Amino acid sequence: MAGDRDLLLAMQGMDRVVANLANNVPQLRGKVILADCGHWTQQERASEVNGAMIDFLRAL
Repeated sequence: MAGDRDLLLAMQGMDRVVANLANNVPQLRGKVILADCGHWTQQERASEVNGAMIDFLRAL
């Protein structure tokens, strides 16, 4: 989970890293990129982060 305005996502090569996560992270269950959100997702979008975490846990 990351915000689309997170400066880490703007680093050179991160687009390839994100695109290839499924190949490099065993048992990856998904990616969530929050629109108009920066680095501190849990503070900037608490309800969306909590909802995504609850959905993830329910799917286990």
